[in-house]
Amino acid sequence: AYFKHSDMAGSYFVSANLEGADLGDTNLTGAKLSNANLKGAHMRYADLTDADFTGADLTNTRIQNVKSLQGTILHGVVGLSADQLAACVAKGAIVDNVESQRATLPDGNIHV
Repeated sequence: AYFKHSDMAGSYFVSANLEGADLGDTNLTGAKLSNANLKGAHMRYADLTDADFTGADLTNTRIQNVKSLQGTILHGVVGLSADQLAACVAKGAIVDNVESQRATLPDGNIHV
């Protein structure tokens, strides 16, 4: 699916199959993507402010490279490393894995 440069603020993609989707530079502010399959999705520069990814599969994504993760819910997501989750937390995402929030980032800092 190709959504690049789209305004999809508030969209409802619960349990959607968006594997390999191009979501680059897309506005997904407040979108509901819980339990969605986003394996390999391209999200560079996407605005995910206040989006809900609860239970989503983010395998082979680089969600930490998005424009904004402020208030983004990442409870129970799968497919992200501890370092990726820590980078997301540093950008304002909300995660539920305390251990992953203590990962060491490439800059050598430990982020909590």
